[in-house]
Amino acid sequence: MYSKIEIYNTDFTDKYLLKVEDKKMYVGFLIKEVVELLKENKTINQIINILNSKHQIDLKEEDINEIVTNKINNFVQQKNVTTLVKLFKILDPSKFTFPFIVTTIFDKKIFYPFLSIILILNSFLFFSQSNQPLKTTTDWLIWAILLILILILHELGHTVSAQKFNVKVHELGFGIYSIFPVFYVDLGESWKLKIEKRTVINFSGIFIQLILGCLFYTLYFHYNKPIFIHIFHTNFLIIILNLNPFLKFDGYWIVSDLLNEKNLMEKSNNILKEIVAFKKVKEKRVLIFYSLFRLTFLIWLVYIISNSTLKFILKLINNNSIKWNDYLPIIFLIYFIYRAISNKLKKEV
Repeated sequence: MYSKIEIYNTDFTDKYLLKVEDKKMYVGFLIKEVVELLKENKTINQIINILNSKHQIDLKEEDINEIVTNKINNFVQQKNVTTLVKLFKILDPSKFTFPFIVTTIFDKKIFYPFLSIILILNSFLFFSQSNQPLKTTTDWLIWAILLILILILHELGHTVSAQKFNVKVHELGFGIYSIFPVFYVDLGESWKLKIEKRTVINFSGIFIQLILGCLFYTLYFHYNKPIFIHIFHTNFLIIILNLNPFLKFDGYWIVSDLLNEKNLMEKSNNILKEIVAFKKVKEKRVLIFYSLFRLTFLIWLVYIISNSTLKFILKLINNNSIKWNDYLPIIFLIYFIYRAISNKLKKEV
């Protein structure tokens, strides 16, 4: 089972990254070398002799057994809790090499000023130019194709910036996150980087979308076709959704990096439990504020779903016409009930 463990040097002094599938763990040099020897099928006694001779230390059998059993084996065998269900792989981005002129854009001295300018420009255009409805089937088909293209290019944006920082992305695929169909890339190796580099990678998908937004608006300005302003608005709304720090999209990982909290959602849940139980919360203020804002967002979300569900029921009772989007709150409600029951059953087991 040790052959599955990938080992990476990191930007941090005397710290290495172990990765198995979607699981990651930082370790020191000793555990890293034990893993390397286990991957070579060395016995416990051989590992002891090699490490003692190499580092002039006095490791005992119980020391290595402690490392192997309580650290390495627990890491490999622990269940990976994720709401992303990977359906199929589309391509291996690591086989592509992007030109230097493209990766240079993600140098932070260029990236953040450019990102700020096009974000302000997209925001201004979004609020100054009203959307236009699509009327023909052809327009809707083009819109769907452009939407898929946007989502794929978003993930490729992460890939290009990752390559800038020598992170290999081996998988771009399609799956289901919670109940959302999504394209995804495997950025697990990016945990070997310092926060400022990971933040650029997390922003880079949105960065590509903002560039596409400028392109779509330019096409609308030139050709005056409703399809271009409609996809422009769709693209910007996806950006807003992605920036939401309370769902595990790009915004969440950006905040997680800035707060230097690898398990931000879990920590936030624990804080909220303590707040609800009127216990004193012993955490940083910024984490408490994040958790309170997240609670507010969740209450708002419950209100929206409940209100929309009530309207849906009233339409059924009054035999009013029901549109496809009227079913969305019901889908969300069923999903949240399923998650609540599923999580309770897991805890009981």
